[in-house]
Amino acid sequence: MNGTARAHSFSTLQLDNPSPFNVALGTAVFDLTYQGVALGRGTSINTQLVPGKNNITLEGRLVPHSNPNELVVLGDLFTKYLNGDVALVKAQGVSTLQSDGTAISWLSQGLQALKIDVPFRAPVAVTPIRVCID
Repeated sequence: MNGTARAHSFSTLQLDNPSPFNVALGTAVFDLTYQGVALGRGTSINTQLVPGKNNITLEGRLVPHSNPNELVVLGDLFTKYLNGDVALVKAQGVSTLQSDGTAISWLSQGLQALKIDVPFRAPVAVTPIRVCID
């Protein structure tokens, strides 16, 4: 181990497909930011859009930060998460990839136009420290 820790994260965004068609996006790739601070890249493998609302779960890792100003922003993000409050994370579409890793250019262009506010919140408030009294 090289001494660096990275938080593994999951976030769900909602995409609306107003067309009557199913669309296979392959692996959808989004860049995630919070209050201007880059969080990392989120991906959703085998993404399928059906007509109507679609919940897309993104998986990724938090990129390391050492800038004190960025750490304050990240502290706010995780405080909200632990308290069960909503923090709006920005998701910017990057690309869609086929299973061999090549970009699907016409779908990627459409995805790059997407800028979505993603509510980032723990399903229930987390109690990271519990005090036990005997």
